[in-house]
Amino acid sequence: MKIRKAKQSDINRIYSLGKDLKASKVNKKTIAFWKKPTLSKIIKSKNDVLLVAEKDKKVIGYIIINYNPSFEKAIIENIYVDESRHQGVGTLLLEGAIKQLKKNKCKYICTFTKLTNKNTLRWFSHRGIKPGAKFVWSDMILGKSFMDK
Repeated sequence: MKIRKAKQSDINRIYSLGKDLKASKVNKKTIAFWKKPTLSKIIKSKNDVLLVAEKDKKVIGYIIINYNPSFEKAIIENIYVDESRHQGVGTLLLEGAIKQLKKNKCKYICTFTKLTNKNTLRWFSHRGIKPGAKFVWSDMILGKSFMDK
């Protein structure tokens, strides 16, 4: 198994892994996962991180991080591993992403996790990303294209 930067040829697989995840939904209207053109932009970005875990030439997981160099801050948008869980794949993805962020001079990393997702909260905490204040997610869609697939 190896961790590597995502390529354009990985987009269909990443999308297929992420598109049906109920855990990604933030409300009834907002898209649950990134559309394919957005994934393409992330792959091309000099700042954002999209790494994949590959086993036997098949993508089995990914991590997507939005990095804003002006704020020196990164937000873990998504991390997912297929049925290959509990084998250290998620940890390797996170470690690879942190390594890349440090090269880009990132000073702060955070993520949003549902309060009911105790396993993910515990997983992040064991890796040094501790729960902080609790907030309510509020959003507004500014363009129809955000919802298009």
